[in-house]
Amino acid sequence: MPFFIFEQIYTFVGTINRMRVKEIILLLLLCVAVGCKPDDDGLASAEFAYSDRISWVEQTQWINIYSSAPWSIEAEYSTSEEWCRLTPASGGSTDQSYTAVAIAVARNESGDERSVDFLVHFPSHTVTLTLTQQPRGARLPYIELPAYDESATQIVATHYYSTAYNKSERNYTVLYDTKHRLPLWVAYTLHTSSVNGNAGRADTWEYDPKVPADGQPDLSRSYRGWYDRGHMLPSGSRQSSEVANAQTFYYTNIAPQLNGFNTGKWVDLENRLRTWKGSGADTLYVVTGSVLQTIGGNETVERVGSYANSEKTSSIPNYFYKACLKLTTVDGQPHYKAIAILLPHTDRPANNRLTDDEIMSIDALEEKLGLDFFVNLPDEIEEEIEAICSPNLWGL
Repeated sequence: MPFFIFEQIYTFVGTINRMRVKEIILLLLLCVAVGCKPDDDGLASAEFAYSDRISWVEQTQWINIYSSAPWSIEAEYSTSEEWCRLTPASGGSTDQSYTAVAIAVARNESGDERSVDFLVHFPSHTVTLTLTQQPRGARLPYIELPAYDESATQIVATHYYSTAYNKSERNYTVLYDTKHRLPLWVAYTLHTSSVNGNAGRADTWEYDPKVPADGQPDLSRSYRGWYDRGHMLPSGSRQSSEVANAQTFYYTNIAPQLNGFNTGKWVDLENRLRTWKGSGADTLYVVTGSVLQTIGGNETVERVGSYANSEKTSSIPNYFYKACLKLTTVDGQPHYKAIAILLPHTDRPANNRLTDDEIMSIDALEEKLGLDFFVNLPDEIEEEIEAICSPNLWGL
């Protein structure tokens, strides 16, 4: 209730101190009703929960609406086709101040970008939110992403979570192969805020909701034999949010790893990356990937099922890698450096020390794998840093 109303009540009650208590209470209730009427939408707002620019694939996006007043959403498309479905499209009541509106987005099969304006109408004002969808085959603009192509069996999925202030944060992007039931790569960022916190280890182990379940193994129990459920984005690198940590246990973030590899050289490399993140505004961009065969190689690819379902088998990688790009800002100017690590997938490495053969430039890793990393950097920066391999700059 506004403070001036209390002042008026206090003055008024002082002049009628003989008024019965019942009448005073009724007066108070009337003032509350006037000062807090349910259609007062001065603070009503709406915003996208995640990004306002999305990829061309079929997906679900969200609008967060904060209002106890009535509201409705109208969609105005840049094309003649209506390609979004809202649930719900209207709402608002005195006992509900927050609503999450689901936007079911159809695939953009055209070669052109398209957009839609969502007009969120409140009693006294309207908020306009514009959602833009990229054309078929277009790639997301994030610095950590390699070049990629999607297909019927290779699906790109980006996962987000909400911060304590209900703001969207990108967690990671995965290129998942449903034929091999294997993440080909997972791209993510590391900041000080990523690893600081007490989210712990969720151990939720569940299907990725953005990828067909038939294309994922059932990893509610571990792989059979000597194979662990190996994280591509480690749980320990997502400690600021329980939701972000739980998403690292999606089956699309997991690959079969020999126990000696997973608990030895791999976990040691994961720990090392967390020290490379730097401090303050520093950012480490990481691509973690699995390799079945190198370019021109004839490595044998075997498969393994899980103890939960031995029929839904996954291909076993012969190598794992990490491509790392470090951004440090000095006096307002960006400075980059890059390095790559390629590890043979063996059960018992002699020790956890990285060998000279395993440390290389980004260019050298690209040549071995046929991939193109950090394509969203300016070309002149990409060409310069990807040619350099300076282990001493990374404490190696």
